[in-house]
Amino acid sequence: MARIQHMVVSSTGKLRLRRAGGFPICDGSKQYPALRRRWIKPWRKTVSKFIAERVKAGDESVMKMIQDLTCEIQTYEQRNFNEWANLTPLSKQQALFRWILDQAKWKKHYRFTAADILAAGIAGDVWTTYGPEPQLRTPYARAANIGHSVRFLLATEWRDYERDNGHGMVTLLRINLTKKVRMRSRNACQRIEAAIKKHAGWFIQKYGNEISQRIQRSQLCGAY
Repeated sequence: MARIQHMVVSSTGKLRLRRAGGFPICDGSKQYPALRRRWIKPWRKTVSKFIAERVKAGDESVMKMIQDLTCEIQTYEQRNFNEWANLTPLSKQQALFRWILDQAKWKKHYRFTAADILAAGIAGDVWTTYGPEPQLRTPYARAANIGHSVRFLLATEWRDYERDNGHGMVTLLRINLTKKVRMRSRNACQRIEAAIKKHAGWFIQKYGNEISQRIQRSQLCGAY
């Protein structure tokens, strides 16, 4: 019976299974729009600040959480942006995490660390549990929110190419290399969620409610 709830009647009158329980991973829907960068930013900032406070207080569990993910990401294979579409869900998760850390080499204002990746993933999870209505709180929606939240850390990367039209005229073509790096795959989102929960599942369970209360107090005070 639970499965029937995720099926619709097609134009031919047959029942058709709705992918991801009817939740559009990439673009969302009119009723349940996909997570936006501006929505999750204050949540991510609050989580980052909370993590920094725990580190400053000498919380060994939090420091180990960050160190373990840092070491793990360094073992990931380096990929090119144009490989994204052909990667497996696991490879997409690993490539995205590696790109986010590596972009500090060429992006002055995008010096993110493993702690930032954890903060983004935790924020996506906490948003799904305690965030404002209307929103979908299914497992698929949670994975998609975590995936989107982490993806927002990856800056747009441009590359300029010179193109000769064959008649001696050279034009400059600017290509967005990261345009296709989007959260379209339910399985990739679930891999990202699994990686976050592997290191920070305990943190979410222990501090998730406290973090949400901080955000709500800040919003009432007009901080955001």
